[in-house]
Amino acid sequence: MQRIFNTVGRASKWYLVRVRNRGARGKIVIGLGLLIGLCILLISCTSSDPVPESESVAETTDNRSSSEVIDIVESTETPPPTNTPQPTATPESEPLIEIAVNSANIRSGPGQAYERERVASGGEQFEVLATNETGDWYLIGNNGRAVGWIAASIVTPINPDVINQVAVAATIPASSDVAPTNSPATVPPALTPTTAVANVPSTATSPPAPTTAATSVPPTATNPPASQPGEVVIIGVNKRDEFVDLQNLGGSPVDLAGWRLVSEKGNQECPLSGVIQPNATLRVWAMAEDSANSGFNCGFGNNIWNNSDSDPAVLYNASGVEVSRR
Repeated sequence: MQRIFNTVGRASKWYLVRVRNRGARGKIVIGLGLLIGLCILLISCTSSDPVPESESVAETTDNRSSSEVIDIVESTETPPPTNTPQPTATPESEPLIEIAVNSANIRSGPGQAYERERVASGGEQFEVLATNETGDWYLIGNNGRAVGWIAASIVTPINPDVINQVAVAATIPASSDVAPTNSPATVPPALTPTTAVANVPSTATSPPAPTTAATSVPPTATNPPASQPGEVVIIGVNKRDEFVDLQNLGGSPVDLAGWRLVSEKGNQECPLSGVIQPNATLRVWAMAEDSANSGFNCGFGNNIWNNSDSDPAVLYNASGVEVSRR
């Protein structure tokens, strides 16, 4: 392009020199010739000096809109790296148990002598928070909050390996109930024979007379009082803890074979056995879970005494005769 400008400049100077001494016609002819020459020069310069390929590419008009160009640029940018989520630690399995019977007593301590806090239904699950020293009772709870103690024999461990690692409870509550003990039979005192002594006065004479020796009189034999027949009655019913206390008020032992204790509301019968001594008290437990307690156990899996409605306990002897009701 600079070459063209230089050529045009030299032609202009030549034209001014030539037309200065010419007439009007000469000026026109020289002007036309100069114009034609300039056109030829322009054509030749254009064909002989091609535009570099890089420049032509740079001068190519991009018909795309600015927003499209921005979109293309943004789409070609490398997206920022995303944070890879770190794996979360899996919490350790919790020690859980499930109630294996239809209903189970939850008590205030590890034993049948403790008060019953509530009754759990079969299939309920609880956390094991602690155990007693022998491991046969569990302190259970929900969401870390203690509910009470339950016997290990009536539950199913969901994860036994974890339960075996549960620590022993730091403190064990004191029991408010003492298991009854049989009163010893009363033995009548042995009779002690008494010796009657007869003093015989002596007759005074001039010579001293010998005194008569005292003679021993054999005691009169007395028969011991006849023992009264046995009389077993119901002296207490604890429907909450599912036990009944029987006492023999008579003077002789009573064999309970064939006797029956009945919960009249549901007509659940508990066949009795064993011998109850005079003045002794026998505690009859209804639930199988109380088998570790002293006394007699009926072996029921569910509660038999109705706590809300009238449900008397009735005692029948071996002849089927009702002997006590409470």
